Amino acid sequence: MFVFRNRCFSSSREYSSREIAKKQFEYARQKLFKVNQWSFLSAYVAKFIIYDPYYFKPTDILELGSYIKISFPLSLPDNWVRVTKIRSNDLEAFFVVRPTSSPFSAKKKKINHFLKKEASSTFKVKIKKTAIVGYEVGCNEVINNKGEQAGSRKIINTIMAWGGWLGLQNILWGKLTKFLVR
Repeated sequence: MFVFRNRCFSSSREYSSREIAKKQFEYARQKLFKVNQWSFLSAYVAKFIIYDPYYFKPTDILELGSYIKISFPLSLPDNWVRVTKIRSNDLEAFFVVRPTSSPFSAKKKKINHFLKKEASSTFKVKIKKTAIVGYEVGCNEVINNKGEQAGSRKIINTIMAWGGWLGLQNILWGKLTKFLVR
């Protein structure tokens, strides 16, 4: 089994003082939690849509339990994650997502994501001295290509995971972390 652990992508922007960085941090925090806006980073990246955790309808509000549908180009299957943790204070803001089944799926054991349900991604912005830093940290990234959890997606999940590890993650998360701090 091939596993990547704690892959971290980050970008930063330096300011002339901590006071200016604190003022700019609020703008970075807003961009972090407006996940639907991430879709406009590039036509070649992915489309992100937040779904309400109770009514399963599109929304602009990210909250604990929200679903996020990730649609990649090239007619690849949609991937779903669920928000499992959110934190925000004056110095940092972040949320954590984990692969999940589609909220519209009758088969809840099937994970609609190319990584197993134990994987997680943390999206974060923070003030570090006089800079704002944006992060995406992936943990326990194991390909979802075996057993009932993978369903009929075993081959495509393998291709998607390897494509990400071979460079597509660099493009997606590089663009996102730069967007968060610019």
